[in-house]
Amino acid sequence: MLAGGALDGGKVLGTYPADLTEDSELNVGRGRIIPTTPWEGLWKAVASWFGVSTADMATVLPNLGSFDDSVIIDVSEMMMFD
Repeated sequence: MLAGGALDGGKVLGTYPADLTEDSELNVGRGRIIPTTPWEGLWKAVASWFGVSTADMATVLPNLGSFDDSVIIDVSEMMMFD
């Protein structure tokens, strides 16, 4: 969860799991669900907003290259710009 004046709030970003039952492929047991969006998916947008350049993004988020762009949230989806 993020809070702040520049956030374009009121929406869920990423993919909400379609199935949260015990039989779900995302359920690993004992109430633990595998996330559908990686940590880097959220923090790339935050880092961009803070001014981290594309050239420095791999230093800030070293695992970013391990994920497909379809699960990475763009800063324009998260923040409002005037």
